[in-house]
Amino acid sequence: MLRRTKQMLAMDARQMANSDSFVPVLLLSEENVEQCSQEQFLKIIANFDELCANRSIEERSQYVEQVYHRMLKILSQKTLIPLDHIIAVIKQFIIYYPSMAILTLDELKTIGIEMERRSIIIHFDMSGSMSGSGFAPLVRTVTNFCANLQTQGITIYVSLFGGNVQENVHNVINNRLLTLDEFIKGNYQPNGGTAFCPSFERTKQFASAYDAIIISDGEFTDDISRLTFQEQCKTVFFVAPPWSPKGVEQKHATAISSCVHANVPYIGIASEQYSQLDTIIEGFIRDHHSFVNLIGYTAVGTYILPSHILAPTQMVRVFNDCSSQGEQILQIFIKKLLGLFRYLEETAKLNFERCLRGIEFQSIMSLITPLTKTSYSHLETSISCQQLYGYLSKILNTFTNEKQKLIYQLAGDIKSKQEINTFWDNAMSFSERSLIIEDNEKKYGSCIGYLDFQVDNLTCTSEILLDALQQLKTIYSPENLDYLSLILDILSSCKINQQPTPGPENSHIPIWKKSDGTIELLSILRMLPSCLQQFQYSRKIPLDNDWTLQPLAASRLAWVMAASGRIFPDFITNALPSLVVPNTILTDLNIDENRSAFWMKIIRELASKLDVPPEILQTIHQILTVHNLKGFLLRLTDGSVTYEKQIYENVSPFIDTGEPSAWCIFVDENGNRVDASTGKTIAPTAFVTDPDTVARWYSTNFFMRGAVVRPRYLTLLEHPDLPEGTIELYQTSGKKDVDILRDQLIELSKGSLSSDQINAHIYTIRDRLKSIPCIVWGSNDKIGETIIMAKTACHGASLPTEKVVINISRSVIIDYLTAHCNDAFIAGALRAFSEYSRVAKEQALAGISEVDHVIECGQKTTTIPNYETMRFIHFDKPGVREYLENLQKKFIRSLRSVLTPPQFSSLSTLFKQIESTKPTDEIVSIADLELIPTQAVTTNSTQSSSRTILDQNFFTCPITLDIMDNPVTLAPCGHMFEMDAIVAYLNTAGNTCPICRSAVTNVSPNHTFKNVIEAWVAQQTI
Repeated sequence: MLRRTKQMLAMDARQMANSDSFVPVLLLSEENVEQCSQEQFLKIIANFDELCANRSIEERSQYVEQVYHRMLKILSQKTLIPLDHIIAVIKQFIIYYPSMAILTLDELKTIGIEMERRSIIIHFDMSGSMSGSGFAPLVRTVTNFCANLQTQGITIYVSLFGGNVQENVHNVINNRLLTLDEFIKGNYQPNGGTAFCPSFERTKQFASAYDAIIISDGEFTDDISRLTFQEQCKTVFFVAPPWSPKGVEQKHATAISSCVHANVPYIGIASEQYSQLDTIIEGFIRDHHSFVNLIGYTAVGTYILPSHILAPTQMVRVFNDCSSQGEQILQIFIKKLLGLFRYLEETAKLNFERCLRGIEFQSIMSLITPLTKTSYSHLETSISCQQLYGYLSKILNTFTNEKQKLIYQLAGDIKSKQEINTFWDNAMSFSERSLIIEDNEKKYGSCIGYLDFQVDNLTCTSEILLDALQQLKTIYSPENLDYLSLILDILSSCKINQQPTPGPENSHIPIWKKSDGTIELLSILRMLPSCLQQFQYSRKIPLDNDWTLQPLAASRLAWVMAASGRIFPDFITNALPSLVVPNTILTDLNIDENRSAFWMKIIRELASKLDVPPEILQTIHQILTVHNLKGFLLRLTDGSVTYEKQIYENVSPFIDTGEPSAWCIFVDENGNRVDASTGKTIAPTAFVTDPDTVARWYSTNFFMRGAVVRPRYLTLLEHPDLPEGTIELYQTSGKKDVDILRDQLIELSKGSLSSDQINAHIYTIRDRLKSIPCIVWGSNDKIGETIIMAKTACHGASLPTEKVVINISRSVIIDYLTAHCNDAFIAGALRAFSEYSRVAKEQALAGISEVDHVIECGQKTTTIPNYETMRFIHFDKPGVREYLENLQKKFIRSLRSVLTPPQFSSLSTLFKQIESTKPTDEIVSIADLELIPTQAVTTNSTQSSSRTILDQNFFTCPITLDIMDNPVTLAPCGHMFEMDAIVAYLNTAGNTCPICRSAVTNVSPNHTFKNVIEAWVAQQTI
């Protein structure tokens, strides 16, 4: 080394030694951590990483533990230590003792940390409603258990509330709180009103942390909006005396929820729990009353943990460190995690909305998803992970339900709903950005550039972009295809810049190059949500929280990109194959997320690239088929067919005969009915005149409900000269004209005419002549004229018809579809769906879903049942066969959608594509598209669904009147038809359009509209 160089180094060393910050590390390494002065210890912490590196691995863990414990003791004494020094010690400690990353109060006491104890403030109701006989025992109970707590070193204060009398008590002592002794000696009695606000006013500036006990038997009657915030309150107990109304403790929870911090637990002791008052309160205070405030740490219930490990990436790292040290260490850590979430669950009971808005709730909730994913990956090897996974799944479901209830309650308040959704998304989203960058820098070195999303070209709103990015979490089953299309558009137009786009650092997406020359695409997709910050910064609007996608979600997005057929920049296209590789998690059909129709179609599209085995492809086809069948059957209802039939079948409208008895009925000169053959008078009726006999017939008439004796006014109309009291019996009254003519025809035909023919003949006579001719017996000329007139009138008559409705039940339709399908699996699946209700309970108990049961039955089916064995008795009736055949066509068309590729744009977008390429405004099913309700990505931020309700007529061929399978467009007019139908028409009817009669110069397939039809058919099966 040159002399000049040595001199310069020596001078630098002397300058360093003269500075206050210089500490010889070798000297510090010899210091006894537990006995050195506080000044020396702070210097040790400042150089902690270097001191650890100079120690052997065997010594390092014990040394780190000693430093960590000494640091906690100093922090509990309110000594200030730089936060970066604290974090450095914590990181080294967690490496060796990961299960101690979260500390309980008992563990802190074992270390020797100086703990603080909270006071207790009792808000005592002194209103007139408390003046009953039970008040004195209530006071004795409260003072006895408070005296017991006071012997344990807990200070007790009392604040009276009620009316002016209680206010005067506190005014005399300068508005301070009463001590427990003062309260006992004062012998205060209920009196006055029920004002509670002054009591909270007295405690709002309390100097130290405390727990509040509110003792009251009714609701607060003063204006609770005036209740002041209780900054130091850490727990709220509400005690309802035995005579209190039911549920009063819940009403108090609502009243005071806005007056305490979001993480304050609420313990309501209802009137029926009053006997356990001392046990409940003393038990909680025993476990929670001690506390400690440490710089760089967060207290959650009875747990203390470093604030920085509330970041999901850090918590997952600690979890994995515990897992690497064995099940016993992991079990200790998971027990503490469960304690954190149980505390969160308890605090949410006070007021879920207020809790959701709290930072602590959001911080802990952000751990649920990563910890759920992490514990899920260890289910097969760890019992404690099974417990954690089960509990996190339950609590997530509970909070999700609470959130949905809250959204329902805020139905009319759009602003509050948006706020709640934002708070929820913030709580459920988390960023692994720092971890991604740290890992990539270790693997690939410095980044080569930054991704530019071209946000200036986006025409959507910030809300829509946020919704589109949030949907990537559930991209396996996207609710809005337009949002998915927006993400694909963004990725299609992005580029690489050497410098990051303007904006905060967390909006930059660095790009790394791998050894094979391609970019590291997974990290780009995981940090894709940062484009929202870029967009918001460019629009000068508030920025949302930073968050990242999970690796599996990013991999799913890559698969969707590969299957979409979109054109991406070369740097993405070249890197995409590295992510479209076999992945057992993403193709495991036992995972519910992979069984959505959209995702299974993605797997099918990429089967050759993913090496998907044939049995998986077959299972995918079967699941898609079953889902399709289920959708079809859910929409299938009982049907009916209506047709007209002749009332009298296989007969003539009238009997062509000259016999008078076939056309007339006969009377004598006095108008009495006579026999058509003999001319003898027919006895018209039977009359009863004997009073006793009349009485007996009336008695019979009463029991038979008027079916025997004819009403007297009707009898007198025909026989006005009958003696008083005479009755006419129904069963012997004269026959009507129709019945007489029918009897004549029966006698005339001697059984050769059917009853239908006789009835048809009578119907025709009455229809054409309005009544049956009545002729005097023996007037032959008149009879002949009447016969000729009647026959002339009846010529050309038609038989009467009636409308017949044939009801066709779902079961009949399913039987028909089952017997007429050519696939045994489909036949078995249809049969299983129709019979599932019979075995539903048994299958549910066995844990078998309806879809799995149907698939199993379909796989077991080897033969298709013969429809003849289940023949519908009305099958040959007019219209029935056509009705069933039409349903079968719809069924086949629905099944065909199983084979269609996944859609990446909504029907609305596809229609716009067609409309932009249509040659004229006269295209069938296109001209009216502007009238269709659509959801444009650039305008609607509140809708979450892109489904468009369309009429089947849009897709119907004007010739076949059926949905087109292969639509073609005629030139130059632009009308569309089914290919086979229009070709056959042009070959027979000439080269003109059947709609506008213009000359046809070209017939070309319309592939775009075919895609629209397939998308619409697929939509009908969802």
